[in-house]
Amino acid sequence: MPDFNDFLHELRSRELERLPDGARTVLHGGAAGTWYFEWFDEHYPTAVDRHIGVEAFSPPPDPLPPRVEWLQRTLGDLSPVPGGSVDLVFAGEVLEHLWPEDVAGFLAEAHRVLAPGGKIAADSPNRLVTKKLGWDHPEHTVEFTVEEIREFLGLAGFDDVEIRGVWLCYDPERDRVLPFDELGRVAGWDAERRAAEAADRPEDSFVWWADARRAEREPDYEALKRRVHEAYDGYRAQRLSRMHHTVGSRREKNGRKLVSGRRGQAGALLFGPFVPMRPGNWIARFRISAMPARWRSDPEPDEPLGSLDVTVGESEPRVVAERPLTARELPLDGQEHTLELPFELDRTEFGAQFRVHTFGRVRMSTWYPVEVE
Repeated sequence: MPDFNDFLHELRSRELERLPDGARTVLHGGAAGTWYFEWFDEHYPTAVDRHIGVEAFSPPPDPLPPRVEWLQRTLGDLSPVPGGSVDLVFAGEVLEHLWPEDVAGFLAEAHRVLAPGGKIAADSPNRLVTKKLGWDHPEHTVEFTVEEIREFLGLAGFDDVEIRGVWLCYDPERDRVLPFDELGRVAGWDAERRAAEAADRPEDSFVWWADARRAEREPDYEALKRRVHEAYDGYRAQRLSRMHHTVGSRREKNGRKLVSGRRGQAGALLFGPFVPMRPGNWIARFRISAMPARWRSDPEPDEPLGSLDVTVGESEPRVVAERPLTARELPLDGQEHTLELPFELDRTEFGAQFRVHTFGRVRMSTWYPVEVE
């Protein structure tokens, strides 16, 4: 079996080959390097005269490929591109990396820069399926459902919206997920069948692929911006609820989630959810309760009982704020107490975690999600 990432890339290449031909000027969102333009030229049906690559984080390829112009900027602002000068706007696996205001700005700007009858095409993970899979990506700021992207394109001034699925990952008849990275036979489904049936079932697929035609009406930008932010808020709440622990037990109390630590066990009472964070001044609010362990003497007021911290980074987490927990700061009365931990980020960071550590000295519980403001 091939590598799953290569396999998924091949499925996306097939969708690229299905796009209407004839685009002479193509604007690309998230163009990652020379290989990207080579991949596009290889699979798009006809030759392209001019590529416009828009990328906020990666530097331009050196040397810049022929026929490629590079704009080092966010996709939410395409002001250097004249109106009506583009035939096709393509956002391949990029919307999920944008903040909500940039998603709304990009869709509205795509309408402006496209010539009459021009097309937009985009693909992105399907939030309904990634939620069922329990699949998280530490660099994804937002994921949209099929119905959401259909609505957004309409609000942005696009008609003839067509959405196809890429890689089936949910079997609604038996209410079961199909592992997204398993290419062998799973419960009667092989890779060929899953790839073929995904096209007509985007709501059950790991990735949706959408394309639409620019209409003459102007975008309803205020409604578009509001709906994108609502979708972002829903996704963010979902991600912040996916926490983990190495000690204690998870349960619900009065409709709220918490992890309760055991006596004598030290470790991470809470960690996760590995999310992107934008620059700025932040406050993480932890809700914690503690009671003394009956089989040991009460701790001294300044004795360490555990700690709180905030980390960023995917492979090597870096602590950006921390706070010790003592009996003086955390009364041992079994009541819920809110403890704040301010932190500052001077750039966008990925893989952020909000962690509660217990030293096992007392019985400690923590509620989640952690409130981040």
